[in-house]
Amino acid sequence: MRTDVTNPALVPEMRLRYNTGNFQASHTFGISSIGDGANSPGTTNTTYDRLYFLPPSNCVGEDLLISFDILSFNPADAATASLILDRAIIEILSPPALP
Repeated sequence: MRTDVTNPALVPEMRLRYNTGNFQASHTFGISSIGDGANSPGTTNTTYDRLYFLPPSNCVGEDLLISFDILSFNPADAATASLILDRAIIEILSPPALP
């Protein structure tokens, strides 16, 4: 992700969201500019790679929907901004075996 906002503390809040195709399960990852904006994307691509989703058994075999939401609830954030999701890579892994 990247933005055209040069001050990281002013980047609008955003959210990456997974939903199962039947909308019975979801997981979100919020990125906020609270404080100094250390978690905000920069003007060059920033990678967020710690998003995991283990759907419940009743959702196995359902499609997976990926959403990129701009929330921008903080009136102190930039009034206008571009937020760009350049690429998303989805990998499917087998869940760990439980004893």
